[in-house]
Amino acid sequence: MRTAIEEKAQHQLLTEEEAWERAHWTAELQERQQAIPLLKELLLVNPDHVCANYLLGEIFLEQENIAGITLLENAMVLDSKFLLSGNELIHLFHQRQGRQEEANRYLNRIEQHQILLTKVNQERSSIGRA
Repeated sequence: MRTAIEEKAQHQLLTEEEAWERAHWTAELQERQQAIPLLKELLLVNPDHVCANYLLGEIFLEQENIAGITLLENAMVLDSKFLLSGNELIHLFHQRQGRQEEANRYLNRIEQHQILLTKVNQERSSIGRA
């Protein structure tokens, strides 16, 4: 599948889904930085592509590039399933940079999200018993 998408990309425009698959598989199977131009291109077409925002943000933070924070924040706003992992990545980035106050702010966000998840799980389990 990946080879077919690469071949198609040489001759015609990819669909958004194909562009995402190409970028994702490039990040997974090659050096992650090789996916950067593919992810940027996808985000030019669709700035709200959740997974492209998340993956590019993650790669940028791995490279100690602060621009990754904005991308991860975008992904978390667009899809709450990225709240925990996105906040953890940003927290760790700030810790590595020696920005403890910022790191603590994201740690607080993580703790608040975990409290909310615990409450949701408790409510779900109590509904099942009723």
